[in-house]
Amino acid sequence: MLWESLRHFEKRKVKDSNEALRKLLSWGGFLDEFEEFKKREELYSFGIGKGVVLYKKQAERENAELSILVAKPCIEYDSFDGVLISIFCFLSSPGDKFSYFQSLSRFYRLMNSATFRERLVRSESEEEVRKLIKKEEKDLE
Repeated sequence: MLWESLRHFEKRKVKDSNEALRKLLSWGGFLDEFEEFKKREELYSFGIGKGVVLYKKQAERENAELSILVAKPCIEYDSFDGVLISIFCFLSSPGDKFSYFQSLSRFYRLMNSATFRERLVRSESEEEVRKLIKKEEKDLE
């Protein structure tokens, strides 16, 4: 379940997407890959629409790890729908394709819900977010 993979949550002011990416990568232990992510971002946007950016990576890990940074206030980003970004996420999933796509699928299903996104942005703690994700995943089953 995705709620079990939540490792970090923070709500903070960020000046741009570079600052958000650096913070997310540092939490996941991938800060040394910042330039690689920026090069990939030049090829395609990590914005998935509806005010959400998802940086993702297959990694040699046993379990998926999710980090969420809520930007207050929202910031501009080159997303396909042009919506200001309030939710930045980093998802690292195990190297096998099944686990990777399973984690992505769960993530997209959650973020597709406007109610979930609104509650996420209003959340104040990691524990509150974990409970929110757990409840939403249960409701999706």
